[in-house]
Amino acid sequence: MFDQAESLRRLTRRTSRPASFAVVGAEGSGCSTAVSELAMALARAGQRPLLLDAQPGQVQSRRLGLSPTAMLASQSRQPGALSELMNLSPYGITLLNLCARPEERSEFSKPVWQRLQSDFRSLERNADVVLIDAPSPADDPIPAGIADNLLLVLSPDAESLTRSYADLKRLHSFAGRLSANVLINRCDNLDEARRLFNRLAEVAGSYLQLPLRMVGFVPYDISVPRSQTLRRPLIDAFPHSEAAIAFGQLASQLPNWHTPPPGGADTGYLELLASASCDCTTAIGL
Repeated sequence: MFDQAESLRRLTRRTSRPASFAVVGAEGSGCSTAVSELAMALARAGQRPLLLDAQPGQVQSRRLGLSPTAMLASQSRQPGALSELMNLSPYGITLLNLCARPEERSEFSKPVWQRLQSDFRSLERNADVVLIDAPSPADDPIPAGIADNLLLVLSPDAESLTRSYADLKRLHSFAGRLSANVLINRCDNLDEARRLFNRLAEVAGSYLQLPLRMVGFVPYDISVPRSQTLRRPLIDAFPHSEAAIAFGQLASQLPNWHTPPPGGADTGYLELLASASCDCTTAIGL
């Protein structure tokens, strides 16, 4: 755990803001689980993860056993403080609900964005890493498109492979995404995970010229749905389960997945979100 914490400290010393990682995946692939468990593993290692929930339905609040908060979408109707969107987990995770449709974000006034950015700036700089549970790029590619890094969660389901390619294509054309990290979830063994990854990598390389990197795999584990029934993170409820151990190992390697932005850009995540959302019709091509 010491080595994991030290490697993450080295990562956060590279810039004055922490690296951001957007996690996407087909429905049922387990991307929201991956986000919360990676955040848990980082917090257990002494880090300060900032978890941004851009999914509808208060997904991360439920996974962490927290009360729901206001969503970013509410700022278009009743502007308030950023604290109304925030929850502090007893596990050491700061959770912020940034769920809003593109058209809702486009309605925010400039003063609303400026106030939110001001509050978010100190929150972001106090964090060691930013994890985003991003919505489907088919519905809203901005939250994943503006992150420093993309983590695609791929499962053995046929729909997951089809949807993953579509997500990569969307983010490649919309955000100019030049590479992506891939986490294989719910596979029986490493050989199966590699075969699944190779299928996606071959298609992405042939048609998009988009290189992919497999960062690891998480085995199928019945402890995952059991922990969700308990409304507790897997790493807290069943720390010795195979999946919990895998998530801990993955979190220790997270610094190696980071690709610094060109020119060492230091623009904060919420500033990028505001900029990309000011004209959602043009940005998303709706």
